[in-house]
Amino acid sequence: MAIVSSILSNLKKNKELLCLIFLADFIFLILHICHLHLPLFSSYLFSIEQDGSYAEVYQYLKEFWIVICLAIIANRENYWGYLAWAAFFVFVLLDDSLTIHETIGSKIALSISDEKYFYGVRTQDLGELLVLGAAFIIFAPFIGIAYLSKNNDFRELTREIILLVGVLAFAALAVDFVHEFFWLIDSTIFDTIGAFEDSVEMISMSLIFGYTFSKVIRLSNRTK
Repeated sequence: MAIVSSILSNLKKNKELLCLIFLADFIFLILHICHLHLPLFSSYLFSIEQDGSYAEVYQYLKEFWIVICLAIIANRENYWGYLAWAAFFVFVLLDDSLTIHETIGSKIALSISDEKYFYGVRTQDLGELLVLGAAFIIFAPFIGIAYLSKNNDFRELTREIILLVGVLAFAALAVDFVHEFFWLIDSTIFDTIGAFEDSVEMISMSLIFGYTFSKVIRLSNRTK
C-alpha cells in the first residue's frame, strides 16, 4: 500500500501532463470503437490492436520517452542502475515495434508442436512466454545487482516500476489468454476483451511515463 501511495504522490505532481496523456489514450479508444462499428473508420490505422496503427505509434513514443527519462535520471543521479531499466524499456520498445516476441514465439511454437495447443495452452502463447522469460533472465540480474546497492532512490524507483510493469504484464499475458479463448466463441466478447487488454496496456505505459517524468522534474527542482 505504501508503494501505491508513493506512486500516486509522484504522479500528482504532474497531473496536468498525466491528464493530457490519458486524454490521448481515451481518444484512441474511441477511434478503436469507431473502427469496429463504422465503415468510415475501417482502416487498421484506427485500431488499438493492430501493429503500426496510430495508437501503437503513440505507445512507441511513450516507451521512447520513458527511456529518455531514465537516461536523464541516470545522468543526474550518476548511477548506472537506472540504465539497466532504460535498457529494459529499449527492449520493450523494440519488442512492440518489431513484434519480436510474437515472431520468435511463432518459430518456437512450430518447433514445440505442429498442433495449435500444447497440453491445453496455445503454442503461440507458450512460445511468446519463453521469449519474455528469456528477456527477464537477461535484465533481472543487472537490475537486481543495482537494487542491492545502498542507493535508496533507485530502490524506490525499482519497487514502483515493478508494480506498474506488473499491471502491464497482467494485461499483456493474463488478459490475452482470456482474449484468445473467445476467438471462436463470441466475436463481440472477443472484441471487447481485446479493447480492454490494449486499453490497460496503454494506460499502464502512460502511468510509467508519467511516473518517470515526475522523477526527472523532481531532480530538476532539487538542483535549482
